[in-house]
Amino acid sequence: MRIMVDPRSFRHRRYLDSKADDEEIHLIQDGVVVSKIELYLSQEENRVINKRIQKIIMEAGQNKPEHARKRYVFSYVVIPIDA
Repeated sequence: MRIMVDPRSFRHRRYLDSKADDEEIHLIQDGVVVSKIELYLSQEENRVINKRIQKIIMEAGQNKPEHARKRYVFSYVVIPIDA
């Protein structure tokens, strides 16, 4: 199954649209992070690590807007490779 998504539909597009056409994009300096790692986990280990990640995200989600804070979109996807 292939899912096609129109990239213009993403709210995150604002990051790119906020840059002038002749302006360089500095992903790391701007705080953009993309990471990928393959982990060998049992079902229990997978459950535990996801629970820990969710706890951290939910705690950070309680933060209120402040002058020193920027809004970030944090997403993660877990895909089992082996059936």
